[in-house]
Amino acid sequence: GRGGSTVGAMTEVARILQDWHTEAESQARTFYEQVELMAEWDKVIFSNNEAIFGLQQQLSVMKRCQGDTSHRLDQLTREQEELDGLLQHLQQELARAAAADPRAAAAVAGHSGY
Repeated sequence: GRGGSTVGAMTEVARILQDWHTEAESQARTFYEQVELMAEWDKVIFSNNEAIFGLQQQLSVMKRCQGDTSHRLDQLTREQEELDGLLQHLQQELARAAAADPRAAAAVAGHSGY
């Protein structure tokens, strides 16, 4: 009787070991699947990181261009204001000349495009 219980206990141990082995294989498969998924996500993250870096560089260039354009626009606005002031001054001079000598003012206006 006692030899039978030893064989039974050995069979039980073998069954437990086989169950552990099967479970370990299943866990290993799951682990490697997750490793593969993580590797794919790493590729996506790396790719997105490169895209973000590229966009940051483009944004930096655009900001510089915007600053240059804004500076040039301010410069043109000042020049336009200066030209408007000169034109206004010339129109006032022409009006004074017309009041003083209408024939001379008409001649000047004819040559200036007015």
